[in-house]
Amino acid sequence: KHRAPGRSWSAPTWRPGRKRRAEAMAEASDAQEAGAGDVARAHAFVSGKVQGVFYRKNTVIQASERGLAGWVRNLREGRVELAAEGPRAQVEDLLRWCRTGPRKAQVDDVEVSWETPEGVSGGFRQLKDG
Repeated sequence: KHRAPGRSWSAPTWRPGRKRRAEAMAEASDAQEAGAGDVARAHAFVSGKVQGVFYRKNTVIQASERGLAGWVRNLREGRVELAAEGPRAQVEDLLRWCRTGPRKAQVDDVEVSWETPEGVSGGFRQLKDG
């Protein structure tokens, strides 16, 4: 109970209904191994106040928790572009999250086109701005 001067400690806060990252990743991995759903690839453009609000960083986290592969980047005109590939149910779940985004975002629209899966692996990453 003794703290160093100028240091404080607080327990991490977990929001109700949110799974811890390791739990979500394990579930996504189990679903992939069980062959849950078709493999799908979505290419999306997100418009609104989606830059400068950690939208890309949170998209990487959300996609990784779902076991998806792909990428996300900012576009010069102010939108965010992403491509996500994996089990269809997981991709659809990510797209539902994209319609709200992180707390500071204000999403106006999400344009989605479904593409032929490319069989990409290597996780989900943030690309340089396009």
